[in-house]
Amino acid sequence: MALEHKLFTAQRVEDLAAGGAGVLHYRGLCVFVDMTAPGDIITGRITELHKTFARAELVELLQASPDRVAPLCPHYGLCGGCSQQHIAYKAQIAAKARILQETLRRIGGLHQLPAITIREGAPWEYRNRVQFHKADSGVGYKARADKRIIPIDDCPVAYPAIRQALNEKRLAITAPRAAFYARGETFLSEEHKASGTVKIRNRTLHLDAGVFFQSNGDLLEVLIGDILGIVEKAAPQKMAAADLYCGVGTFAVFLHDRLKDLDLVEENVQAVSLARKNLKGSGVSFYTGSASTWRPTKNYGFILVDPPRAGLSPIVRNRLLLKRPSLLLYVSCDPATLARDIRDITRAGYALSALFLYDFYPQTPHIETMAVLSASRDTPASF
Repeated sequence: MALEHKLFTAQRVEDLAAGGAGVLHYRGLCVFVDMTAPGDIITGRITELHKTFARAELVELLQASPDRVAPLCPHYGLCGGCSQQHIAYKAQIAAKARILQETLRRIGGLHQLPAITIREGAPWEYRNRVQFHKADSGVGYKARADKRIIPIDDCPVAYPAIRQALNEKRLAITAPRAAFYARGETFLSEEHKASGTVKIRNRTLHLDAGVFFQSNGDLLEVLIGDILGIVEKAAPQKMAAADLYCGVGTFAVFLHDRLKDLDLVEENVQAVSLARKNLKGSGVSFYTGSASTWRPTKNYGFILVDPPRAGLSPIVRNRLLLKRPSLLLYVSCDPATLARDIRDITRAGYALSALFLYDFYPQTPHIETMAVLSASRDTPASF
């Protein structure tokens, strides 16, 4: 009997998958069901069938998981943004830690993992940078199931100033989409006042609403603190250092206090322009171009990488391993590409010394990580 479009009932959801869907097993298939929580007992309908897995839609919730909660957002389920508001925050965190561990073992081949240091954030009103799409009335987000734009008048994960502007219908754009950034006294709009400054820890940084900047300022400060603690412990002040995919120089601003010989690599011209404003003085060099075309000339003792979701290209991985810094910090927004890259890096003689999970995006399945990789001959103590 063909299983596609088949109804199944009284099946228990076992866990969450990397993309946020619930996972259960039915007739030898791994079945992914959106909008479910581990522990739910459901009736579902298979909508997409493959050789080893299937996708299904939730038809009826027969028994709710103890971890299931009522979503706060009136647009939840229609909007394509959040997908875990129906799951208690502690359960979201636990699932993300399991996913990170499993991915590093399955893809990275790492079976002896350091304990994960988990950095939680505020589950609501955390998002400082938000991109909206033009809607028939006001602004909106892309729909969950298709390409429509869903008009919205509230977003519980948006920073209070942005959320209030939404509630009061004060946000309007003329372009198909535009970004807003707000934190403290700063409120920037990509279409209107795009450029400004924001205070991160004890520094004032130049940024632009249209240029990528970390969207969770509170946890960004925590991440910076962790980086500085590791560098303080493991990196001599006189060593040469590099910051790849440096953006507007957010990390480098703080690293330069300790590491006086610092090279920054970034291909976005606007970001480099802002980084030059943020880092003034001697000992800083800029390379405007892809990390794949960068030709390092120094023997670096410390390198920080914060690549996009695709991770490090083979060229960049090989170049890093040829330079062989004693300490490599890898900030990642995708556990799968992180695991792939760490697999190659550890095979080349590095040890995974520490692992941090930052919940930059509560109510979503996104996982941000920092891996501390040390050349085996001088692996530092645990951080």
